[in-house]
Amino acid sequence: MKIFGLFFMVSIFLTIHAQHGELSQEQQKNFKESDFQPHMLGHIYKGCPSNSHCSAKAGKLMHQWDQALANSSTGKMKKLFTTTKSIGVPFDLWSKKKNVQNREVISWDSSCPKHLAPNPELRTAVTFVKNLKELVKNEDLVLEPILIQDEKKIIKLFKPRGSSPMFYKKNQLSFLMSSQGSYYGLRVNSNLSLQVSQVESTPEYPRGESCPEILVKEWKKQDLPENLFLKYECSRIWNKDKKKYVTAIYGWTCHI
Repeated sequence: MKIFGLFFMVSIFLTIHAQHGELSQEQQKNFKESDFQPHMLGHIYKGCPSNSHCSAKAGKLMHQWDQALANSSTGKMKKLFTTTKSIGVPFDLWSKKKNVQNREVISWDSSCPKHLAPNPELRTAVTFVKNLKELVKNEDLVLEPILIQDEKKIIKLFKPRGSSPMFYKKNQLSFLMSSQGSYYGLRVNSNLSLQVSQVESTPEYPRGESCPEILVKEWKKQDLPENLFLKYECSRIWNKDKKKYVTAIYGWTCHI
């Protein structure tokens, strides 16, 4: 029964990865049962998420990150901080193609009909970065902007795809992030720097808000793919410095 079970799993593995173009005919022909590893049911490369377009190098980065995160806990973030300095932080965004030149990007087909043919392709994606300056000028990648109205100033930041900020402090938005069941904080600064932190709390949580005209005007000036968002929304986010709410505007797509 064990031999049959292994043969069955290997058969499924070969079929799935051949369909996704991850195994050539030669690789399929030479693949032996002894080569099979449990993670291969999800993806041929260790660390790569299931059903993703992901290289061996990208999978290695993701596995390294998940191991560091799993070994971190409240008050013991040294391992994660060290890993972040070495490989960066996984940042969720959009990709216009499967293969992005000079960058390891993990991507999936978008669930939004507007992101699929015959429209210009947009893929949900994640890549490792030490700061967002590495990404803003990459024409193959799209970051989600978020505009903050803080009194008379409008401040532009970026946010991980599909994420909502917990609070605003010192020109930074703080997000609650997770991977493989473990949680951590991520601060995104208006100067495009990123910082991993312990999970942070806020005395006041975000609330829905009607969009002020000044933010709507600024939002419409953003240079974004026409088929990226279905609409925009606004919310009130707690400003920890001033102990009051600020208003934010951001895009909404069908994947949320």
